[in-house]
Amino acid sequence: MMVQEPAQQPHRALQVANEQRTMEASGRNRKLAAAALMRLGADCPPEWEDVATEVILHSQYSWSQIAHRLGVTRGQAVYRFRRLLLAAGVDSVGAPRQSLNGSGGESLPG
Repeated sequence: MMVQEPAQQPHRALQVANEQRTMEASGRNRKLAAAALMRLGADCPPEWEDVATEVILHSQYSWSQIAHRLGVTRGQAVYRFRRLLLAAGVDSVGAPRQSLNGSGGESLPG
């Protein structure tokens, strides 16, 4: 067994924590994309559907890799994903958003 230098231990712990957060975010984004597509159905614009499909099929990819696959910039891919979630009315855990009057997951002003 190899003993790590004391200076390397915090760095390794940070790396492990970052990897864990990345895996959790990937799973969360995959679930959000699926929920949004189910809610919007045929009303989903093709460019939003494309981003959601890439997130579902390739959730382990970075946003830059997803954007490259779509032929857009990273910012465009993220923007489309956020618009998809807003239009579908899903929040960060995939549940419908509640409007201020509590009547359900209505569209938010864009």
